[in-house]
Amino acid sequence: MGLIIVACASFVAVTAPFLTPYAPLQTSTGVPLKPPTVSHPLGTDDLGRDIFTGMVYGAQTALIVGLLATAIAAGIGTTVGMISGYHSGKVDDVLMRITESFIIIPVFFMAMVLMAFLGQSISNVILVVGVLSWPRVARLVRADFLTFREREFVKAARMDGASKSDIMVREILPSVTPTIIVASTLEIASAILYEASLSFLGLGDANVASWGVMLKYAQPYIYQAWWAIMFPGLAITILVLALNEMGDGLNDALNPRLKEKT
Repeated sequence: MGLIIVACASFVAVTAPFLTPYAPLQTSTGVPLKPPTVSHPLGTDDLGRDIFTGMVYGAQTALIVGLLATAIAAGIGTTVGMISGYHSGKVDDVLMRITESFIIIPVFFMAMVLMAFLGQSISNVILVVGVLSWPRVARLVRADFLTFREREFVKAARMDGASKSDIMVREILPSVTPTIIVASTLEIASAILYEASLSFLGLGDANVASWGVMLKYAQPYIYQAWWAIMFPGLAITILVLALNEMGDGLNDALNPRLKEKT
C-alpha cells in the first residue's frame, strides 16, 4: 500500500504540467478563499491561487527534495560507515566521534540556523537537509561492515591480494545495499518533513510550490477556509506514512531473517 501511494504521488509529480492549466504560483485564478467547486476542485487560497495546482506541484517539490537530500545523506553516510566499519582503531574512533557530534545536534534547529545563514532557496534546503541527515545511515552501514568484514568471502579476497578499497566496494558493499535502501527510504520521509517544516516557518523557498508554504499562508484562515490547510496537511501526512510503510515492507523483504526473529 505504501508503494502504491508513493507511485501515485510520483506520477502526479511527473505529470503536474498536464494535470492543471495554471502555473504553480499563479494568483487570481478564481475568487479568493473559494471552497471546492468544479472549476477549482480543491478550492482557492487567499490570493486566488488554485489549491489543486499547488498540491500537484507541491508533490513535485517534496519528492525532489526528498530524493536529492537523501542521495546526499546516503552518499556521505555510506562512505563514512564503510571506512569506519572496515577499519578499526583510531580511524573508527575519529569517524564515530564526528558522527556522534552530528547526532547530538538538534537537526531541525541547526537546519533553521543554516537556512537563515545560507539563504532561502530550494537548493539550500536540499543541501542542508542532506548534510545533516547522514549520521543515521553511517551508523547502520558501519554496523553491517563490522559484521561482514570477518566473513569467509572477505578473508578469501584478502588472501587473493585484493586491496582494501576493492574489498569494501566490490565484496562487502553489495551485501550492505539492502540496509542502505531501507535507510534511504526512511530518510526520504524525514527530508520531506524537514522541507515542509522549514517552508512553514518561512525558511524555505517561497518561489516554488510547496505544501509547507501552502500551510504557512493558510494558517490565518484556518477557520474561514478549512480546505486551504486540510489538503496540504493530509498530503504531507499520507506521503510520509506511505514512505515509512514502504521502508518497513522493504526491510521485511530484504532482511527475511530479521522478520523470522520478530
